[in-house]
Amino acid sequence: MTHFPCSLFPSFTDNSEGVFVTIASDADADGINNDFENCVSAANFDQTDTDGDGDGDACDNCPPVANANQENGDGDTAGDACDECLSDPDKSAPGQCGCGIADTDTDSDATADCNDGCSDDPAKIAPGECGCGVPDADANANGTPDCNDPPPPPAACGTCAAGVLPGTLLSFSLMLWTRRRHSAPRR
Repeated sequence: MTHFPCSLFPSFTDNSEGVFVTIASDADADGINNDFENCVSAANFDQTDTDGDGDGDACDNCPPVANANQENGDGDTAGDACDECLSDPDKSAPGQCGCGIADTDTDSDATADCNDGCSDDPAKIAPGECGCGVPDADANANGTPDCNDPPPPPAACGTCAAGVLPGTLLSFSLMLWTRRRHSAPRR
């Protein structure tokens, strides 16, 4: 537990009209006089200062690293002492895409668009054999993705005339033979 001198806390005074509390200047209302406060802009009852730089953790922009000047060149939430992207106000660490490039993930597949070869396909991060938006599935397990399998052969001839009335094919064949015979030049 941290101990503070009595002068940090309000004092009580008695006058003819009763008891009044005299409060020293305390901008963040944490009960610590501003003159003894290590963070006037944010309440920090225990006055913790992990890095010992004189700025309490509640308002230190880099609590684990001493940085008494609190410099923050790009204006993000991390002080320069902790900022790996000193000129990128949107990042304090490179992330997947590096400093200066947003880690946008359009298809929500946990791979940022800068590294995603199929940024609109949540099932793929690379086109594969079938391309983005088409699965590389192999339903017949022949080792070739379905998108590259040849089409199935046509139905066998025994079924190609299904539904045709008996004799229709024979009649049609005779009609074509007769027509060719009559249209051939005579000698």
